[in-house]
Amino acid sequence: MSWKGNHPCDGWLGVHCDKSGSITGVNLCRLGLNGTIHPAFDDFKSLVALLLGGNNITGVVPRSIAGLPSLRVLDVSHNSLEGTMPRFRSTMTIWAEGNPNL
Repeated sequence: MSWKGNHPCDGWLGVHCDKSGSITGVNLCRLGLNGTIHPAFDDFKSLVALLLGGNNITGVVPRSIAGLPSLRVLDVSHNSLEGTMPRFRSTMTIWAEGNPNL
C-alpha cells in the first residue's frame, strides 16, 4: 500500500534513502514474497544493504549484484534459491543459509 507514485524515497515500505534521494537500503525480509531477484537491482549504485531473507524467492542470485560498488550486506537466507552464488568482495556480509539448492 505504501508503494504509491514514482518516488521510492517518499515512504515506500522497506526502501531507505540518503539525503540526496539515492536508494541505500532495501529491506523486504519476511514479507511472503514470491518470484526471482530482478537484475535491475544493479541500477542502485548507492545500495548498501539488500535484505530479502525469509521469503519464497526462487532462481539464482544475479551476478550483477556482486558488482554493486556500495553493497556491504546481502541477506538472501531462507528462500528457495538455487545455483552458485556469485563471487562477492571479501568485505561483504552475506547471509544465504536455508537455501537447500544453493
